[in-house]
Amino acid sequence: MLRIVDRRTGRTVPVGERADRRVRLAVVLPDADPDRAVRALVVADLARRVLEGVHGRQVRGTVFGPVTPIEARLAALWVPVPEDVRAVPSGAADLVVAGTDEDVAVAGPTLAVAAASGAGGADPTALRLVLLSTPPAEPLHLDAGRLADAAERVRAWRGAVARAARSPSAPVPAGALAAATAACDDGLDIAALLAELDRMRADPSMPAGAVLEAYLFFDRVLALDLPRDIGTGG
Repeated sequence: MLRIVDRRTGRTVPVGERADRRVRLAVVLPDADPDRAVRALVVADLARRVLEGVHGRQVRGTVFGPVTPIEARLAALWVPVPEDVRAVPSGAADLVVAGTDEDVAVAGPTLAVAAASGAGGADPTALRLVLLSTPPAEPLHLDAGRLADAAERVRAWRGAVARAARSPSAPVPAGALAAATAACDDGLDIAALLAELDRMRADPSMPAGAVLEAYLFFDRVLALDLPRDIGTGG
């Protein structure tokens, strides 16, 4: 199950253990920092994808703060904005994603999201990868070199998926699947998930069909459109 470090207590706590499988997710945005707001919503989208795509939970999201000015940027990053958008934080949630340093008036385990800068004009897929692979509480500056490396990494994965798609499907070994899932659950440690996917691809004993299934499954979390080049000779 997904676990996060609660900003309020400093303790690691589980998210999504309700017996009815429903999870209330709240996102509190800053009033005047659109880059940080975008990052908070990408992190919230990641949490939702882990809870829904990996653990089969039903997530109901609420956003508190100004969303309209960044809607186009969110769409480019494949982040759907919840229909429930409110101006004033209140109530309680099973997970609160806080894109502000101020105390938030929504009760529940709180994941801190630090500031981000330098995102203007970046390729959306490369930007999403950098946002995903940086711990949420770590301040982030998106320089051109880092974004170029991310774009190249996505191209390599898409090529690997396209090549693997020519082979028969095969199940992902249980150990590899468990390691990748554990990486998702450990504080949304997507850098560890990416390293595990790279390890699978480099393992000569891993059938190409198993690599394909692993990348397709975890792209439900990553949302990097990894199957895009299937059938194009990649």
